[in-house]
Amino acid sequence: MSGYKDFLKTQPLTSTNLYQIGSITKSFIAAIILQLESAYEPQFNINHKLSVYFPEYPQWGDITIKQLLNMTSGIPDYLAEEAYLKELAKNPSRLWRPVEQVNFVVNKPLLFVPGERWGYSNTNYILLDLLIKKLTGHSAEEEINYRFLRPDNANGLNLSYSQYNLDYPAHLYFKMVHGYRFGGNIGKFVPLKADVSLYNLSYAGAAGAMVSNTQDINQWVRALFSKDKILPAKQLKELTSLVSTKSGKPIVQLNKNDPNGFGLGIGASYIETPVPELIFNFEGMTMGYRAQYIYIHQARPDHFSHRQ
Repeated sequence: MSGYKDFLKTQPLTSTNLYQIGSITKSFIAAIILQLESAYEPQFNINHKLSVYFPEYPQWGDITIKQLLNMTSGIPDYLAEEAYLKELAKNPSRLWRPVEQVNFVVNKPLLFVPGERWGYSNTNYILLDLLIKKLTGHSAEEEINYRFLRPDNANGLNLSYSQYNLDYPAHLYFKMVHGYRFGGNIGKFVPLKADVSLYNLSYAGAAGAMVSNTQDINQWVRALFSKDKILPAKQLKELTSLVSTKSGKPIVQLNKNDPNGFGLGIGASYIETPVPELIFNFEGMTMGYRAQYIYIHQARPDHFSHRQ
């Protein structure tokens, strides 16, 4: 561990410092949805259409839950909307509600026919937050804490440095490494290198509001890809069933011509090495932070393998 918590180099980094992990949060959301499917199928299934749960959004009624999870829905990304980014920059401490975020794109046309292409959209996971609330009566924050973060969680995890926080309590802020605006669409409205550490993370919500550290993410990823640790075999296979980010179509084996896939809140890549490998990898990003994991499953079940 080396470096400092801020540009002024006033406090050295330690292993207990925390970082925003951005879209790695999506794997926690996907795990909740798949656990709910495991518990309640056939009453609840990820192939159900949104019309079953969201009659208030008839324009999205034929989209499936799975298409939200694997980014083939065609729903526009609220974080790409200038009107939203202007509001965020104007009031970075605002507590955003999921419905407010959805409203920024609710009248926008779909970017493509659902299932016909792949396109990353954070709105998908905001809708999944609303779905979790409809299914459980609890917010995504409450379900993440209950299932994975609290000390007596049912999955036996010890993620003591991880929190889903929409608004930092003071004790948490002092553990955070400072983050500085480095790029992205928000750059038109927030100056380069501005300290964005105190921005209310509700702007990312279920699409990216968690904070954690290397130790916890390492434990989470190992558990997520281990059968019967977080997910039973059927749901683990669903989690790791990929669509090509090139075509949006299901792909069994990534290859050098079609090297990147997306599962349910996770990514995968084919890498050329002396022994070509399939890796699961994902980069989470907020305005001032990047976090990434790379996972190589050394004893892959058949459905993990790219080989014939």
